[in-house]
Amino acid sequence: MKFIKPRPNESFAVTSAPEWPSIQFETDTTGPHSWNWTVAWGKFTKSGKETTSGNQWNAKAAIANAGGTLTVRAEANKAMATVTVKVKGTNPSPQEVTQYLVTKPNSGGFDKIIEHESKFKHFNATNEPIKSFDNGYGMCQLTTPAPALDRVWNWKLNVDGGLKLFEQKRTAAIA
Repeated sequence: MKFIKPRPNESFAVTSAPEWPSIQFETDTTGPHSWNWTVAWGKFTKSGKETTSGNQWNAKAAIANAGGTLTVRAEANKAMATVTVKVKGTNPSPQEVTQYLVTKPNSGGFDKIIEHESKFKHFNATNEPIKSFDNGYGMCQLTTPAPALDRVWNWKLNVDGGLKLFEQKRTAAIA
C-alpha cells in the first residue's frame, strides 16, 4: 500500500479567514480504510481515527483549529502506509483583526494593545504561531492559563482568549 495523495512533506495553508485547508488523502488500495491521524506542533497534539468505505479521506474537519505536522497512517486489507504533511498558518491583515474585534462586546481599545504587542501578527516567518520567551502564544501572547491547541493556531480563538483575559483584568482593576 502507498499514498497517491498527498505528497510526503507537502505544505497546506490555513487562510487568513481562518479557514482550514482541504487535505485529500488517497491510497492505491481498494476497500474500507482506517485513517489514524495526529497533528503536532511543539508540546501540542491532537489525534483521532476515521473510517471510510473507500480509499479516500479528507482531513479538513479533523484538523480544524490545529496545525503543524500532520501524520496519517492508513490501514486496509492488512496493509498499512504512513505519510506526513505540514499545515501552516497565514497572518490576517490588521483590517481583518479590527473587523473581527468590532463584532465582540467590550473590545474597544483592544486593537491598540494587539497592534502594540504583536503588530497584528499571529504567525512567524515560517508560518507557525508566534511563541514568546515566556511561552505566550499568538497575537495575544496567551500565557496563563496556558492555551489549548485551537487557541494557538486559530487567531480568532486566540483573540477571544485575549479578550476574556483583558476583561478579567479590567474588572479587577476597576474593583
